[in-house]
Amino acid sequence: MLQDESHPQYLPMAGTQPKPGHDFDCRGFDVKISSDPRVSGIFQFRPDLLVPHDFGGDDSLQAVIDRLPEQIALMDENWVITAVNAPWRDANIHYRQFAAVGSNFSEICAGFAKDGYAHAASILAGLRALEDGKRTQFWQPFSGWGLSAGRHFQICVSRYRIGDRVCATAACYDITELLELRRNQQTFSAQILNAQERERQRIGRELHDSTSQHLVVLSLSLMQLKQAPHDSGTERIVAEMSDALGRAQDEIRSMSYMFHPPELKEAGLADALGALLRGFAKRTGLTISYTVGPLTSMCACDAETALYRVAQEALINVHKHAFAKAVRVRLEVKGSGLRLSIRDDGVGFDGGDEAPSLGVGVPGMIARVAELGGALRIRRLTRGTSVTATVPCKQIGHAHGLKIVE
Repeated sequence: MLQDESHPQYLPMAGTQPKPGHDFDCRGFDVKISSDPRVSGIFQFRPDLLVPHDFGGDDSLQAVIDRLPEQIALMDENWVITAVNAPWRDANIHYRQFAAVGSNFSEICAGFAKDGYAHAASILAGLRALEDGKRTQFWQPFSGWGLSAGRHFQICVSRYRIGDRVCATAACYDITELLELRRNQQTFSAQILNAQERERQRIGRELHDSTSQHLVVLSLSLMQLKQAPHDSGTERIVAEMSDALGRAQDEIRSMSYMFHPPELKEAGLADALGALLRGFAKRTGLTISYTVGPLTSMCACDAETALYRVAQEALINVHKHAFAKAVRVRLEVKGSGLRLSIRDDGVGFDGGDEAPSLGVGVPGMIARVAELGGALRIRRLTRGTSVTATVPCKQIGHAHGLKIVE
């Protein structure tokens, strides 16, 4: 997957103290001073900024790139390697064709692609895009092979012009530890979300089985008090208590349902969403339309739960922030995934600096959907906001509703 050149990888750099937010010129490096007090600056190696007289010849240039921790290779317009640094040579000690000055980087990649190495084919496609002028830089992650099997890398190839010459550079980064940290973070996030879901279900059951029963006992006691002889002042107090108790019972039922909706497991996602939307419309006065497309897919319980929680969070944000009158909800199969879309006609927001605070709900749902291999997108419309969540499902070849996979 080729990465867009507008997202360069920067590395911390200390020892410079210009004013935060200002650029300055440093031969061979693209530098931006950070406003973060923990980081003095950030830089990206840019061989296209190097000028021969700055270093007094090729030997000085070699010394400069040898001191860089990244694996660096310099090439001419035909992808012939003209210089490599020490980390590049060390990483390719058993694949000397990559480290040999005079070797053709494009031809080497073509050979590996011909042997069936998919990442080499992707890199080759990136080189062709640079040659055609469709881009000036691309990023490509790839997996190691041979002695590097089990490790993961990312290569950045740039093509640029110095005077009347066209040159190129390749910078390779070992991202194995970074990916491992990301996997650990995703696992930890999934564990937190699953623990939250279990706690929600426990609270919902407690509210229904325990707290609600205590309120029923209190309601029966009030009924007995109403039937007992009392003066007008006592009657008024009992009426107020009875009204407050009724509101408390309604709130407890709503909270219990929100925490642990029984329809989700008993009837499936489509029916559970229908019940949620009907109840929400009744409590808030919103006009909510609900459309269900042919559900020809099978989804796991955690995927259904994720979409249900997305719907809950989106509706709450509409009610709190959007000043909307109407909401449209659609559940449908798109490709190999199940998609839930929610649109309102309110004031809208897109997660930018002026968006209202979303608390932890929306980030949590983004993490939950991503952990399932899906995606959640929030965007501003001409009027209102659109929330779209998609999770992968298995095709089952019929349209009799959504089945749950335990």
